[in-house]
Amino acid sequence: MKTFVIVSIQVLVLCAAISPAVSQSDSPKPPVSRVGSSTKPDAQHAAELRRILALAERVGSTVDAEREESSISLRRHCAEHLDAVLQAAIEAPPTQREILVKFIAEGGVASVERLIALLQKHEHLPIWIYQNVVRAVGSDAVPLLLRQSVSAFPRVRLLVAIALRDLRVKTPQVFEAILRLSQDPDESVAIHSIQALTLFPDDTVRRCVDLQSLLADPRVGVRTTMLYTLAEVGCSDRAFLKIVAEKARSRKIPLRERITAIHCIGRLNPTPPDAIEILVDAIDDQNASVSAAATDVIARMGKSALPVAEDLIGLLKSGTSPQPHKLMEILQRFPSCHKELETAALKYFDDERSSVRAAAVASLSIMDTLNNKSLDLVIEKLNDHEAVVRSSAIKTLANHRTKPQVVVALKDASAREKNLRLREILITLTK
Repeated sequence: MKTFVIVSIQVLVLCAAISPAVSQSDSPKPPVSRVGSSTKPDAQHAAELRRILALAERVGSTVDAEREESSISLRRHCAEHLDAVLQAAIEAPPTQREILVKFIAEGGVASVERLIALLQKHEHLPIWIYQNVVRAVGSDAVPLLLRQSVSAFPRVRLLVAIALRDLRVKTPQVFEAILRLSQDPDESVAIHSIQALTLFPDDTVRRCVDLQSLLADPRVGVRTTMLYTLAEVGCSDRAFLKIVAEKARSRKIPLRERITAIHCIGRLNPTPPDAIEILVDAIDDQNASVSAAATDVIARMGKSALPVAEDLIGLLKSGTSPQPHKLMEILQRFPSCHKELETAALKYFDDERSSVRAAAVASLSIMDTLNNKSLDLVIEKLNDHEAVVRSSAIKTLANHRTKPQVVVALKDASAREKNLRLREILITLTK
């Protein structure tokens, strides 16, 4: 019996301890106010926002006396209800938003300090409105931002990272703060800070070896941003070049990381020894995004890509590339490859993809001369069911109007062409 009483008392005590917690969690929570910590009713809140917006409109459009009166009222709102003014700026049209930001920024560093205090409390206001105000205050805010770079609040550190990048103040203290924030546990903070490192290319290159640790960060956004940043500032460390090459080849990493590595190859100086081989392999990749990225890089390389031209011709002839139209566009830039390009392009005249057929026909437009067989095949494409292909055929044949069969073909096409733009071109060519 004694044991039963003790157990019963324990149960009652436990229930008493649990009961308030359950009651508290089940009770309805008060709605979160849109403006600061205010508990004003929605109607009153909406009315206050309308007053602020009306003041901003009068400041921007009224005569001197009324403008001065509205300005005084607006400054009072900024001093007493900064959170409401921020909310109004978010909802305001661009012109009024600019006015409100200007009035908030009149408080200088003190306004930024108040903004940071608000940022610690309220999650509902977007970071860009704070960013606009800090940008308006300018470089005077930098010392405060540097102090806040070690804030315990991730959104404050994010504002610091974005603001330091925007303000472009290039001092050793700013660089060290950005460098520290680039390793922040919050991914958004780290990414914005890594982007800001491009403001300090020389300093970043000198710290290249240390920064490479972030290329193995578990967060893919951090890895890809650091990869691009180090390539952008001109990091030529041998270990970094090796990492870029490995990532560009890898099919085990996330797709966007691999594509970033491929784009980085075109920015590296010196170019990795196996860069051309990597790019050619990537062009032949079955993933269209990888192939397109490698094609774009080679296209930007210009004459320095000439050694790869033969490999591209071979790839085009093989018919295995998922981006043959891109290959044809690149090869048009190399006159020494034009004859082989003509032979390879003819194989794609009947491709099921209109973009590929159009590129194949357009490839022949750069040829100084075309034999009768090639001309006849181009003439046939004046009947293609896709306008983009017919447009390429017209462009190609326009360069060979001295041949009788071409003149006849263009006249016949002008009579049946239903696309108004193409018909006008054909009429002009056959006058």
